Amino acid sequence: MLRAMAPHWQWMWILLLGLVTGCASTSVHEDNDPWEDTNRAIFDFNVKLDDAVFAPTARGWTSITNEPVRESISNFFTNVRYPFSLVNNLLQGHAEAAGTETLRFLANTTVGLGGFFDPASSWGLLPHEEDFGQTMGWWGIDSGPYLVLPFYGSSSPRDSFGLLLFELTDIVPGTLLFFVEEINNRSLFLDSWAKERASALDFYAKVRNGYTQSRRNDVLNDAIDGESGEEEDDIYFMDIE
Repeated sequence: MLRAMAPHWQWMWILLLGLVTGCASTSVHEDNDPWEDTNRAIFDFNVKLDDAVFAPTARGWTSITNEPVRESISNFFTNVRYPFSLVNNLLQGHAEAAGTETLRFLANTTVGLGGFFDPASSWGLLPHEEDFGQTMGWWGIDSGPYLVLPFYGSSSPRDSFGLLLFELTDIVPGTLLFFVEEINNRSLFLDSWAKERASALDFYAKVRNGYTQSRRNDVLNDAIDGESGEEEDDIYFMDIE
């Protein structure tokens, strides 16, 4: 959710942070979180930034738009990034899923008016979205310890490298468009995010555990049956996660 605050040149420190922490010696930790003190400090920074900037802006956005408009904008950004899902499905050997993603793209781009609508799902063409982190996991590359990145949120050394690849090749240019996308995404999770935060005894731990389990399930499901199935609706995939 917070990556809109990070211009593309910041991929350099993301890579450095991922590589340095990934290569550093770590002690055994039951939650795979040997950098917890640093992670918590960065997590607190991200949450405060969200409280000060993103959540208020998202609430303003919801006051001038309705849910169908916000869903349509989300559909558009998902559709325009079809090449990422295609490439990662192919890299994982998921030919059928790659074909489904291609049919979805064609249907939603034409009948769905540029991707703002999603008729493909109603036709049984369910999304099979994949990213570079999942691809590396499917190849057997371990995620490494839990890692919280400034602005970007929950990650790992493996996923931060996948994020680097995404940033280098993203076809949606411009900080303004990133900001629009992230504010729109944030608006879709205002209520659920607030409820999860209010009900958690340790919000950091809840987000960490949810993110780690979700990423593990993504990779395992891909490795077992080669398909991701339905698109997950999980607050832990928000980038402040």
